[in-house]
Parts: sequence; structure tokens; C-alpha cells
Amino acid sequence: MTANGLQILVVPIVKTNGNHTLTKDIAISYKEPWQQIHQRCLEGAYRKTPYFDYYFPYLEPAFSTRFETLIELNEFCLRFILKVLKINKEIVYTKDFEPISDSEDYRIKLSKWSSESTDFPKYYQVFEDRQPFVSDLSVIDLIFNEGPEASNYLRVISSDQRESRNP
Repeated sequence: MTANGLQILVVPIVKTNGNHTLTKDIAISYKEPWQQIHQRCLEGAYRKTPYFDYYFPYLEPAFSTRFETLIELNEFCLRFILKVLKINKEIVYTKDFEPISDSEDYRIKLSKWSSESTDFPKYYQVFEDRQPFVSDLSVIDLIFNEGPEASNYLRVISSDQRESRNP
């Protein structure tokens, strides 16, 4: 969220084998200065948030490291999010496709999750004097605005989702 409203940030990719490119082989394109654009946008949008100065240094390498593949960048960002939220999970990759066999698999949970069915509690957003509260933004918005309380916020949403499915 910026002073002018929502800003969508996209990482340009290269699919070396078109739509048959394996996920692990999707490369990042550096023809455009996307890292500079992302960094400037995040700094402009969140510099005045309560926790920007504390958390941004951990995220800064995403804007200076030349990741070869999208999965490398995603892993960096996932590790940042897990660290900030104090979630201790091992990231494991498979060599082959593994079908979903467990109802607790997050691929099932995420495919059934809907932001429309979730009542997001309001939290402070830096531009709330100019923009109404916007729910379901990036976890970066939540982390920079709520800091250590971000984990609790997500727990509340998660428990609300469980309760709404099991009345």
C-alpha cells in the first residue's frame, strides 16, 4: 500500500522451455531494474511504519543479490518471513511431483482459502489518513506495520478460519 493506493510488484521471469518449463528452472529476467523498483516502492510505502528500520535490513539482500531462479528468490523471501514470524519450519524440496495425500497439506488449505470468507481485523496502516484499511495485503505490510504482533494477528485469522469451517 502506498500513499497513492495499491502498488503491484512483479518479478519478471524467463521460461526457458515455454509453458513446459519446470518450476525449478524458471529464471529471473534482469532486463528491467525490477530490484530497484521494488526496493524504492517498499521504502516509499513503508519507511514511516513502526517496524521498517528493524526488519528492512533483513530484506535488503533481496534487492542486491542476483538470484538466478525464481525459486531461489522465493526461498530467500520465505526464510525472511519465517524468521520474522518466529516460525520454525524446515523447507524441503522434492525431486519428483508428489500428489497430495494428506488433508493437512498446505496446498489443500491454500487452494480452499478465500480472502472473501475471512474477516480480517483492522491493524494500523501507515497511510490510513489517506486510504481506507485494505485487508489481505502482502505479509510485508503486516510485518512493517505490526512487527512482533504479526504472528498473533495471523494466529487469530487462522483460528477464525478453523472455527468458520467447523461450526
